[in-house]
Amino acid sequence: MPSRRGSIVDSRDARGSAPPLTVVFRTHSDIEASLVRGLLEAHGIYAALSSDVPHSVFPLTIDGLGEVRISVASDQADEAREVIARQRVAVPEAGTGEGAADTRDLSELELRLGHRFEDPRLLDRALTHRSRANEDVSGAIADNESLEFLGDAVLGFAVADFLFREFPQFDEGQKSKIKASLVSTTTLADQARRIGLGDFLALGRGEEKTGGRRKHALLADGYEAVIAALYLDGG
Repeated sequence: MPSRRGSIVDSRDARGSAPPLTVVFRTHSDIEASLVRGLLEAHGIYAALSSDVPHSVFPLTIDGLGEVRISVASDQADEAREVIARQRVAVPEAGTGEGAADTRDLSELELRLGHRFEDPRLLDRALTHRSRANEDVSGAIADNESLEFLGDAVLGFAVADFLFREFPQFDEGQKSKIKASLVSTTTLADQARRIGLGDFLALGRGEEKTGGRRKHALLADGYEAVIAALYLDGG
């Protein structure tokens, strides 16, 4: 079954050529582009992304490197622009207002992390659990699972590098056991509690009612996502 994103390219006229596309949105952030694309597709408008530079497999911003463009079929361009304009009026900027963590709270978390985000949307996304994203019918809210995936890899590399440099006398088996302990769900959840990460998570109503802010798995996953956000924002 073809993906929704591919529907523009796959929809061809009688001569076999793809319909003309019109750019309706420009940004320098992959994250913002993904949010807008999700919004359009939730309204039945299939969108295609293009950029001046190759996209990374990670959900990173590319400020200073190139522009990300969202294009739709030309006969849907006016409708797409109206959808984007309405959403900008109806919904506050990411990280503020209803459905997102309070700006003062995020500033407090930044203090605890010792890092002021150049792109605060990265932190907002890192704190957004899938249950919260699933409740948004517009599809404009992205969850933290991709960031969690990256954070797991970044953390694993950092720990492995540390063990390699600081404990050269340990064999591979010893290093592997120590690494497994340091990156375990229990350890990561404990670190998340140490900075009060649970207070900043954006959860769906069901997850909220079942004590999601205290669950080991959610805290550990959120911690990994925040690590990825720090890595992408500050290197």
